Amino acid sequence: MAETEYFKNKFDTKINSLKKLWSNLNTVCSASRKNDKRTTVNASNVNGSKLEDKNDICNAFNDYFATLGDK
Repeated sequence: MAETEYFKNKFDTKINSLKKLWSNLNTVCSASRKNDKRTTVNASNVNGSKLEDKNDICNAFNDYFATLGDK
């Protein structure tokens, strides 16, 4: 899908700096303090598994960013 490829490129650590990754994440999640309007991630695809539980999604994001430096 084009959308999947778009977001893969947005979050590809080989293309983007850490600062750019956070900027992209903030843009995708609409994390703006100005209007405090936020978008919730309701599902995520991690290693071929669809995650829908909010705790599982949160843990997947934490695992990804916690191991980013090692990769």
